[in-house]
Amino acid sequence: MLGEYKILCSLYKVSISSNRRGKKMKISKKYILLILGLTSTSLILNGCSKKNISVESIQLSKGSIVKEVDGTYSNYKFESNEYSKIETEKVILSYDLDSGNYIYNSNGKNGVVAKDNEIPIDYNNPKDLKLSKGGNYFSYFKDESYMELVIRDVKNNKDIQINSNVAISGTLVEWLNEDTLVYYGIDDKKNNGIFTYNLKENKEELIYKLQNGFIQFLRTYEENVIFVQQTMENNRYLKIIDLNKNVKDITSEIIEVSDVLSTEKGLFVLGKMKDNNYSIYKIEGGNVKRLVFDFPNIIHLEKGLSCDKDGNLLFIGSTSSFSKEKVYTYVDGSITSLTNLESKYHFIEVK
Repeated sequence: MLGEYKILCSLYKVSISSNRRGKKMKISKKYILLILGLTSTSLILNGCSKKNISVESIQLSKGSIVKEVDGTYSNYKFESNEYSKIETEKVILSYDLDSGNYIYNSNGKNGVVAKDNEIPIDYNNPKDLKLSKGGNYFSYFKDESYMELVIRDVKNNKDIQINSNVAISGTLVEWLNEDTLVYYGIDDKKNNGIFTYNLKENKEELIYKLQNGFIQFLRTYEENVIFVQQTMENNRYLKIIDLNKNVKDITSEIIEVSDVLSTEKGLFVLGKMKDNNYSIYKIEGGNVKRLVFDFPNIIHLEKGLSCDKDGNLLFIGSTSSFSKEKVYTYVDGSITSLTNLESKYHFIEVK
């Protein structure tokens, strides 16, 4: 770019110098226009190539939270059994450990940060925003006259059109692995069940068919699907199915489920069991064990469950006022508080 500028200056000086000496030096107008054109193009191209894309890189860990005080939100990373504040104006909603990609909200607008690219989500009120494992895709629902599933390729920043024959029930959709979605619905052949869709293979498959009833709850861990099936007789069963369609019955004691979490420490259920209250339960070998009784005496079901890097259970509860929350951990039969101040807390989804 500097070289072309010098050429123009030289031509200008030669022209002036020649005129002053009385010499006739002919310079083709076409030649000057050509140089000007090349210089303009170079300026444009160089301007584009040197445009810096500034994105905010953030490092989080399992168990990270968002703290809310008087409408102000702050992100906290969980390390060495304590929380440390992350300096950012964004509210982090979902974070992928492998890629560092994350979904955020800032001033009421949602977006995705992925390496050197920041993708705004133009739709004003996306429902059930989810980031895929590996951070290659994100999905959400548009709530128009019907719930429309939107899937976006993060790397190429474009929507992915899937060839699905299934009417999805509500927002019962999860990411099973880097390229595969799992969801509950009914297909065009009236099959009622759980389906997967592989984006790379562009293939939809029925992995679990229901003879009656419906799916009440659906989650994933590793490459397994945890779900609650409710029958027409109003019985509820917690089950697990893998990609090879192997089904394992976990318990029939389920009354209501708010969240399920599987870690190295076991399978935990937040909800209500038969002949019992709303609490946190551990299911092992078909046996159901209640973990939380009167400390804390309030468990916030809507906040869900989380865990630290070692698989220890985290949850949000209160001991006095419902609005005064703390983050608690359950380790080896003991419950302790991880936050000193009572406030409002939300878990960041960390994969």
